[in-house]
Parts: sequence; C-alpha cells; structure tokens
Amino acid sequence: MAVLSHGAGSTANFLARAFPPDRLGVAHCYYVEDQTGDAALIRAQLGHVADRITAPVILGGVSLGGHVAAELLASSERPASAVAGLVCLPAWLGSPDDVAAMTAAAAADVSARGVNAILEELDPRDWVVTELRDAWRNRNESRLAAELQQASQQPSPHFSQLADLTLPVGVVGLANDPLHPIDAADAWLEALPRSAMSTMARDEAATDRAVFADHARIALQQAWNRH
Repeated sequence: MAVLSHGAGSTANFLARAFPPDRLGVAHCYYVEDQTGDAALIRAQLGHVADRITAPVILGGVSLGGHVAAELLASSERPASAVAGLVCLPAWLGSPDDVAAMTAAAAADVSARGVNAILEELDPRDWVVTELRDAWRNRNESRLAAELQQASQQPSPHFSQLADLTLPVGVVGLANDPLHPIDAADAWLEALPRSAMSTMARDEAATDRAVFADHARIALQQAWNRH
C-alpha cells in the first residue's frame, strides 16, 4: 500500500497516472488531494489516511507532498503502519530558498496576468506544461495563486530532522528542472541515513508518466537493501 500526496499546483489525478500501483509494486495506492499548499493540512490528511490502514504503508509524495511525508515520518506522530518513505522531486531542503522564491513569483504572476497568459508563453511540447495546463485550466485563479504562495513559505524538514529518519526512503530526482533542482535531491539523499536515488531524464516522462513509479520502485528497492 502507498499513500501519496502531490505538489503545489498539481492534482491527485497526476499521481494516479504517475504512480499506478502495479508499476510501483504495491497492491493499492491512495492519492491525497490538496489545493491549499499548507503543509500542516497535507500532513493531517496523510496521517489520517495512513492511521486507518493496518497493512504496511509507503508514505510519500512529489515536491511539497514529499517534503510533508518525510516530515511526518521523521516525527513522533509517524503512523504505525509506515514502513518506508518516498520523496520525488524535492524542491528544497530546510528553509525555503531560491526555488521557493520562484514559486512565489509564479503565484504573483497568476494573480497579475492569469493562467492562460502564462501557459501561452510556455513550450506546449513540454510534458510539464501539459500537466500544468490540465491541472490549472479549471482552477479558480485566486485560489491557485494563494496555494502557490502558501507552498512557497513552507519549510521542508531540516538536515538534522532527516538524520533521525531510519526507515528506508526512496528519492527520485529529475534532471534539468529548475523548480526541482537535482542539487536538492542530492541534499536529501545525503541527509537521509537509509536512502537511495534514481534520477529521471528531463523528457523521460513525456510519453509515459508512469516512469515516475518505475524510478520510485528502483529507489525504494535499493533503499531497502541498505542497513
């Protein structure tokens, strides 16, 4: 069983396509939906779902969702069912940094110019742009801007917190993505005592979003083998 949360501005629909259970290697996945960007609310949802499950749980997520899942796993409130973590495309480690500032700038841009004006300037051949278009086209723009702004203010766990997380954690990095720099993924890998990373090429998910699950499965298997 896996319980996963998406990043700011994304959706549970993306998680369902990126992490189908068979490709991830689990019997079932629960995809947490959030449109607030508030780490405390996401954490509460993740904990609520995981606490109701008696089977072993992989707790994780993408970007902000991964940050929050790791924070919960490293805390005294870690769900009893949790046996492993999954952090895909971490954006920063510890206090919000330059990437967070870029997220805040995106929030301001949505407020000032609107979603359509922003998407028209982006490369339509890029699968990330396709995902943004799908996730944003039916959103209330003021609420989307508020979500991105809120997310930009959320610290991830700090190095010292992650040092106490002894469960196996798979990390997935994405090459050449300015909002999820590979340096951030490397920092998470260094901070987590029992972890392994699998890195995706920038265009690898263009025709098959479920390669996220393939890389997650590889990273998790390697992390499990580290003692």
